[in-house]
Amino acid sequence: MLCSWRIPVQLDSSGGGGRLARSISEMYPLESHSQLGPYVRFGPFELDVRSGELQHNGRKMLLNEQPLQVLLALLERPGELVSREELVQRLWPDGTFVDYERGLNKAVNKLREVLRDSADSPRFVETIPRRGYRFIAHLEPSNPPIPVDPVPKPPQVLTGEGKPYRFAVAAVLGALLLLIAVGFGVYELSTAHSSPLNLQNMRITRLTENGKASDVAISPDGRYVVYVLSEGQKQSLWMRQVAAESAVQILPPDPAPLSRLSFSPDGNYIYFLRSDGGSFNFANLYQMPVLGATPRLLIQDIDTPITFSAHGEREAFIRGNPEKGESYLVTADNNGGNEKVLATENNLQSFALANFSTYFGFVGPAWSPDGKTIVASVSEGIRGGVFSVLAFSVSDGKVQKIYSSKSFIGQLRWLPSGDGLLMIMADPVTGLSGQIWYLPYPHGTAQRLTNDLTNYNLCCLDLTTNADTIATVENNYVADLWLAPAGATDKARQITSNAAIVDASWLTDNKIVLQNIKGDLLTVDHEGANNMLLTPDAHNVRAIAACGDGRHIVYESLRSTEHIWVMNADGSNATQLTSGDGESFPDCSPDGKWVAYLASDKSLGFTAWRVNIDGGKPVQLTHEWAYGPRISPNGSLVLYTTLGPKDEHDVIVVVDAASGQRMYSWDIPAGIDDAHWAQDGQAVDYVITRDAVSNLWRQPLTGGPAKQITDFKSGRIFRFGWSRDGKQLLLVRGDISSDVILIRNFK
Repeated sequence: MLCSWRIPVQLDSSGGGGRLARSISEMYPLESHSQLGPYVRFGPFELDVRSGELQHNGRKMLLNEQPLQVLLALLERPGELVSREELVQRLWPDGTFVDYERGLNKAVNKLREVLRDSADSPRFVETIPRRGYRFIAHLEPSNPPIPVDPVPKPPQVLTGEGKPYRFAVAAVLGALLLLIAVGFGVYELSTAHSSPLNLQNMRITRLTENGKASDVAISPDGRYVVYVLSEGQKQSLWMRQVAAESAVQILPPDPAPLSRLSFSPDGNYIYFLRSDGGSFNFANLYQMPVLGATPRLLIQDIDTPITFSAHGEREAFIRGNPEKGESYLVTADNNGGNEKVLATENNLQSFALANFSTYFGFVGPAWSPDGKTIVASVSEGIRGGVFSVLAFSVSDGKVQKIYSSKSFIGQLRWLPSGDGLLMIMADPVTGLSGQIWYLPYPHGTAQRLTNDLTNYNLCCLDLTTNADTIATVENNYVADLWLAPAGATDKARQITSNAAIVDASWLTDNKIVLQNIKGDLLTVDHEGANNMLLTPDAHNVRAIAACGDGRHIVYESLRSTEHIWVMNADGSNATQLTSGDGESFPDCSPDGKWVAYLASDKSLGFTAWRVNIDGGKPVQLTHEWAYGPRISPNGSLVLYTTLGPKDEHDVIVVVDAASGQRMYSWDIPAGIDDAHWAQDGQAVDYVITRDAVSNLWRQPLTGGPAKQITDFKSGRIFRFGWSRDGKQLLLVRGDISSDVILIRNFK
């Protein structure tokens, strides 16, 4: 319980009648860059201007059409400003595109991702605020790359390099390792276990275009897709015949959250989880005919999609127990009866992963085709920085570790042969952008299947019986810094652009420290300018907080396992502050002398602790499950969120900062996020999102109804905080969009 490189891939758009993407030469005239030589080099990159092929230290990279055109436009005039208007005209010369600003921003962001560049500390593409962009690196003419002799086409093992991951260059050692250049980059051939996959004709189709699809399952025969559609505070269930262009609603909109979809082995039923009674922490499993009918309750208190045994007579799932700090791998009959605990993990998060911007929750297990093994993704220790795939024997529960990684490991699916799995992994070092991988079984090296700029959601991966179609969900996360004087919505202004910010905190009244989605820590001023990167060599920062004296920054680090670290305000003298288990979500006192944070408790889950800024023995503040501790403006109180009776709702609790004695508590609506103290410390502010729009609400300590204090009409609030003098409200605002993706022809 818890709650261009030109690539031979065709991208369909269901909204465009199944049209195929045109080639670069068809979409854009090449004469515009005739003044460039045929090959140009900058840093470790080399571009073939005529073909649009980009290489990084001799290895092909993925660069789609619009980012390529942005790069060519900048290379034609190195060191000069290229206006946004000029780039818009180049990308959409016929004026058919509507949202030019968003489209151009996305193209520039994609280009930066491929070049491993940063808007905050650019090496290649510099932003000229509100005007355009400039290419700032030194250009060198280049000779054509030396051609590589073609090699035979043995079975291919898919790794290579793409946007969100960094890999070492594979060496060619005789006949042991061969590098094969295919459409998705450079792939490594491993003789230990050859891959059954072939990517030359892989086809990616976007099945929805509304940005509101949050989960998906595909029928065993591949004819139907069922997905969750989120509209405002309600979610509905839709079915679409893959060959058709329209979808049918099979479950009407309801405030009760829907998730974790699965088809029955015969394709006649769809299974889903629903949180009834307004609780976001407790879900039940329902079964419903695919064509629609009244759902039937099967299992109470379940946290993952179910997976079926070989003949469909048994099912498996994962259940968390926060009271005992345990999570269980459970099997049951296909009608929900005869439960059996196959494995127990002794801390609540072992079967869980977290990626706050797109997904938080347990990952569903996968039952092998021969019925003998169930695999599950686990973390070693509570959010401990190492993730593994474990194989559990169905007959006796014996466990074997088959793979480990520092990347988050999401949903798993067996190939029908039983000799390998597909899985989604996201590297926390490079922005948690999920990609699909192939993992040989029972042993072998994980090999990348997709190598594109899409962020595949860790929650969602499904596969047809014959493994000819993958269904998944793509996510796009956009968030920037906003300032609102005295919280006035009508005077709020955006001070960064396309920065993908995850967290932010006031360092002083005119300086802000922020964390981006890549795990970098930076400071900016109150105008969003004068950026300074504080962690150039460590892309592993989470959950930041600046100290009230402006001298230090505390943060959660994922260097090996999770601990709280402290650094000087200029990024120097980074020091590990704590050394317990699963330490996270720090907050620093107004006087800068102590830190509140969460740490794991084997019997309770997360509990709140405090420690001096100079280290020493931590002191436990709470003896119940806690989330998000925040220190009051005068440093005398700490608030946190906990579970209410029977987990039916959440409760905000305020305790004395020295003794941990409870001072105040009150129930809060399900699904609130990011509670902070009001400026005067006499109330608590928190985020409520309704109809896909977030606003802040204020709850007085002395009781009474909460009142809405902002009036935004669009966008979501991910983080916020008041300046030390109480005059400015800082917000991380943006949006998350998600759509259903089908991947075919990959065998």
